[in-house]
Amino acid sequence: MPHGDIEQQEHERRPGEGTSESRASHAEYRPDPSEVAYERDLAQAERVLDEQRRLAAADSFRHLPGLAHASAEAARLLAGHPRRYEESAGVYAEAVVLYRRLAAAEPRLYLPGVAKNLYGRSVVVGMLGRRAEARDLAREAVELYRGLAEREPDCLPELADAARGLGGQLAELGRHHEALELMREAVAIRRGLVRPATGSGRAELDSALGDLGVALAETGRADEAVAVLDEALAGCRARAVAATVTDRGLHWAVAVAAADALTRAGRMREAAPYLTEAVALHRELARISPGYIALMDDVMGRHGYRLTPAGRAERLGGPHPPSAPPTPDLALRERVARLNDDGLALARSGSLDLGAGLLGDAVRLGREGLKTDPDLVPALVLALGNLALATAWAGRRTEALEAADEAVDLCRRHLATRPDVLRPLLAAGLDSLGNRLAALGRHADAVAPAAESAALHRQLASVDPRAYEGELARVLNNLSIRLCDADRHEEALEATREALDLHRGLYRADPGEHRAGLVHVLANLALRLARVGRHDEVAAPALEAADLLGEPTRFEPRDDVAALTESLGWLAGHLKRHGRRHEARAVGRAADGLRTRKPPRPG
Repeated sequence: MPHGDIEQQEHERRPGEGTSESRASHAEYRPDPSEVAYERDLAQAERVLDEQRRLAAADSFRHLPGLAHASAEAARLLAGHPRRYEESAGVYAEAVVLYRRLAAAEPRLYLPGVAKNLYGRSVVVGMLGRRAEARDLAREAVELYRGLAEREPDCLPELADAARGLGGQLAELGRHHEALELMREAVAIRRGLVRPATGSGRAELDSALGDLGVALAETGRADEAVAVLDEALAGCRARAVAATVTDRGLHWAVAVAAADALTRAGRMREAAPYLTEAVALHRELARISPGYIALMDDVMGRHGYRLTPAGRAERLGGPHPPSAPPTPDLALRERVARLNDDGLALARSGSLDLGAGLLGDAVRLGREGLKTDPDLVPALVLALGNLALATAWAGRRTEALEAADEAVDLCRRHLATRPDVLRPLLAAGLDSLGNRLAALGRHADAVAPAAESAALHRQLASVDPRAYEGELARVLNNLSIRLCDADRHEEALEATREALDLHRGLYRADPGEHRAGLVHVLANLALRLARVGRHDEVAAPALEAADLLGEPTRFEPRDDVAALTESLGWLAGHLKRHGRRHEARAVGRAADGLRTRKPPRPG
């Protein structure tokens, strides 16, 4: 089958607070510290923990299981009190240590306790804003639950919860595509646990759908997000008559998330019914559980809304006068730009690790400076994009994906403030993100960012063809590869034809500058035609590519000459197998000529 598509690489780029939980399901009810039952249970748990510590000090072997259980219960209840999150995190850490000791001797009995308390601690640490620590704890919990669930299907609910939690932490760190993968896994598990006859498990599925919907909205997939959230809302509405406080809280949070997804996409009219539903639920929850009000207002604020005194939902930012802009640190901006330029230059010269190190320094400095200087966003996006390139060239593919994902997330969050600067950076970043996902074999996931990049480049090229037609042609070629790798071959062929039309126009205007690009896309068109079985049409674009290579052709460092050589070699064999020997020889000679070229440096 055809292989060796020639990807046209993204350009390196040069320059010209701690967040809170925002998943829909994080609106789940937590005990109000003023509630008598909660205070009573917490006080009892702390007394039991003190007693178990005393007993274990005298005879640890006998009382270790009791101390582990008491620690876990106290940590869980302390997590219900926001002012005691630090204590909860500390007691959870104690419980993890104790359960690890017990699991060393009896893993089947005590490994679930290790996983449960790792996950509990990750939630509390995340609420404290320590995202990287929370991510690592949740990741270990997920890995443990995966192993446990293979042997004990009863652990599947815990695996689903831990996968959701890890997805939430990754999303808060800007790693949205990895987050989506985990959240989809959680939804799939929860869907399999629903019992249609009784409705058991449906609330948990709706909660997982809520998280997935929020994550989809954050990556700009409004239609997919609303479809997922509508499914969750249908379940919530079906339980409305007998709904608990927790059910109503979930219903309210999902309605807010759906309104936000549509508002992000500029679809205000469609968002209005969801907002109306959310406001009605807010009133009901405030009436039956006043302790819920602060939590609801906080979540609404994070989605960009507040309730007016008249009880209507209002988008934040309108009536309030803007605060005075902070004084920019020009020296810091210059240092970030210099580190970005120097790091890129080193990476392009072949010193990949040194270059990536400097680019990493630029990113760290930019993140810190962004806290006081929002105008650093473009420079930080540039540094992240170049860090993604340098780490990809060095074979550090996971790091490259993380950097590309963060760059896209940063553009999305700040797009409204500097659209003229950030829209081109977002378009380029999405192309890079698609490339990084594909490099890790995540071909289905790579299609969405590649398609969005092409759509944005079309918009840019319609306004300024001279500046953006070349980039549009390049990203369309890459989109065709993403579609082909995802087995969407007819769509891939269509994208390749669109790219070819643009490349022909560019070549007519400047043959020397655009010959290599036209060769790439002609070879890819031949591969596409072979892939869909249109063998009689393969020879024309393959031979045209070979004829163009008979002229002096300048390849840029980012051109994948090795892949072009491989593709032409495969096409020569294909043509020979289909009786086109003359064309096969010509294409084979072109491939042989490329093999003698000195490969360009990475770029």
